[in-house]
Amino acid sequence: MEWEYAARGGYSQKNYKYAGSHNIKEVAWFEENSHYETKPVGLKMPNTLGIFDMSGNINEWCEETKLRNYKIINKDDIPSILKNPQRFSGGSWKGNITACDCAPLGRSSADNRIRNDFGFRLALS
Repeated sequence: MEWEYAARGGYSQKNYKYAGSHNIKEVAWFEENSHYETKPVGLKMPNTLGIFDMSGNINEWCEETKLRNYKIINKDDIPSILKNPQRFSGGSWKGNITACDCAPLGRSSADNRIRNDFGFRLALS
């Protein structure tokens, strides 16, 4: 899965438990250090690819559907993509340490918009 690859820092030999470190407090905002609020991106260390906040801060919806040409997405396709059940990963500011692991976590639906600890990351190639 692309999200897990990015969170783990690509093919890094370090195999960190969290995105960029084995020490969660270096790389993630979670229930013990967030004061129950989101934080600006970049206050913690990045992972080996230079990506910030892959662990903690906001649970990220991850699209599981393979798009035929992922480089060209019509803006009209985005609502239909978000209506399908998605996997979420990374943990959030109100989650525990286990939720911040680099492994995919669970499932949710975009209909679950009342959650204030969910978001998504745009990846351009």
